[in-house]
Parts: sequence; structure tokens; C-alpha cells
Amino acid sequence: MTEHQPAESDRATPAAHTRHQSWTGAIGIVIGLAAGLLSLTPWLLTGGTLPLQNLWATETLPDDMPFSLLPISQYMLRDLVGIMAASGTTAALALRWWRPARRRAGLGSVAVGLVAAHLTAVVQSFLELRAGLAPGPGGHPYATYYFYGMLAGVLLAVAMSFAILASLSSRSPNRAAFGAALTATPTTWWLTIWFNLGTPGMLAPELPVLQWLPVAVVGAALAALGLRTLRNGAVWLASLTILWITGPVAWAVQFVVGSRAIVGRPDQVEAGLSTLSSSLAMQTPVVATALAIGIAGSVLYRRLRRSER
Repeated sequence: MTEHQPAESDRATPAAHTRHQSWTGAIGIVIGLAAGLLSLTPWLLTGGTLPLQNLWATETLPDDMPFSLLPISQYMLRDLVGIMAASGTTAALALRWWRPARRRAGLGSVAVGLVAAHLTAVVQSFLELRAGLAPGPGGHPYATYYFYGMLAGVLLAVAMSFAILASLSSRSPNRAAFGAALTATPTTWWLTIWFNLGTPGMLAPELPVLQWLPVAVVGAALAALGLRTLRNGAVWLASLTILWITGPVAWAVQFVVGSRAIVGRPDQVEAGLSTLSSSLAMQTPVVATALAIGIAGSVLYRRLRRSER
């Protein structure tokens, strides 16, 4: 009696599986890197020159500022958040289109590529910023606070991009809808950079399409999700809340930081809170419109499903 010999296909299976894992990892890393590069594209098309800094150690003309992969400035906080949100959104949509056999491995490899892109951009930009600010003894007393404050803000935006990637690419309808709400407004800020290429650092025009795009995105996401369970209801509430507060909070923070309230102007904090209050009131029609789109779309979708049966 001869010992059973494994078939050729059986012996090839481990090697084929390893090759498949390698390809999955490579493709995912490329997607993450590409998403990071794409998010930086509108800023790089402006020339990538670091914006003028109020606390720069020496007097420098705008054209003499160093190259920076990120627009580090207290006046461009929305642009920074938008860039990070766009990277997570692009990576998530690419991952949903790719549909790797092993989703966790695909998500992990995409995250690795995105980490590499973010790490490169953050390190390069803040090394240039630190060299020019010269914080510490002999430098401006607020330079250190500014440097680490901007760094903390950018790192929070990076964390948000990974939250968008994980939620928007999820197979769970609840998580995907939440991810859509999380990215709707910040990604619109990224789109405004494209429309503002000729005037970097300036406020983007209030284009109606961009102004109402987050409303359409959130409303459509809620319509696709439906409202059948308590978890659905929680996602609806969270998504509408995010839509309501994201823009006003960003404008208030931009106002306070841009007015340099931390540099001897605490009165501007009260002005910022007033801006926040009025902006939240103005967002009420926006939230109501998204809610109406979600309800109408959900009802229409259910009726279409019933008619198909």
C-alpha cells in the first residue's frame, strides 16, 4: 500500500494563498498612498508654498517661504481638515469598489498606505515650520504654543480621516451612513480648494452647489439606510447632529484662532461663541432639509421594493 500523496493543487494552495495575500497588501498600500496624494493635489497645484506665518523668526516675502506638503496656518484650518477628510473618503470609496476577498486585510493595507502618506506630509511640513519659527529660547514666546497647537490639530484631523476610512468602507449600513455624515462637510471644504486655486489662503466663494452638497449626501445616506431599528434611529440622530454642528464649530474655531485670541485677545473668544450660536441657528433649515430628504427617500425606496415583489 502506497502512502497517499497530496495532489499538485493541494501543494500549490499555500503558495497561491501567500501570493494572493501579497497582492492584497500591495494593492491596498498603493490605494492608501494614492488617496493621500490625491487629497494633497489641490494644495500642491498652488505651488505648495508655506503660508506666511505671524510668528516667523525673520521677515520673509510670501514667495520666499519654504515648500510644505500641508498648508500649515491658523487661517487655513478648514483646508487642513478638508484635506485629511478627502484622503479617508477617497481611500474608503476605493476600498468599497475594490472589494477584496479578505476585507480586514484590505482595510489594513489601505490604512498602512494612508499612514505613510500622512506621516510623510506631517513630518515634512512641521519640520519646515519649526525651522522657520525657531521656538524656544530666543524665539517668539508664543511660537512653541502655536507649533504644538497646530500639530495637535492636524493629528486630530488625521485621526478623523481614519475614522472616515473605517466607517465609510464598512459593510454595515449603519456605519457606512455615519461615515458619509462624518465626511460630508469636511470633504466639501476640500472641494472648495479646487475652486479657489487662483487665490490660496482666501475664503472660498459660497457656491450653492458646494453649500448644499453635504445636505444631499447626508439625506441620501439616511434614505438608503432607512429607519427600521433603534440603531438606525441612533445613526439618523448622530448624522443630523454632525451636519448641524460641523460647519458652525469650524467657523467659530477659525474665527478665534485666526484672531489670535490666545495672544492677549481673550475678548475674541466671546465673539467666537457668539459666531457659533448664530451659525447653529442658521443651520436649522439645512438639517431640516436633510431630514426631509432622508424621510422622503426612505419611503420611496420602501415603496419601490414592495412594487418589485
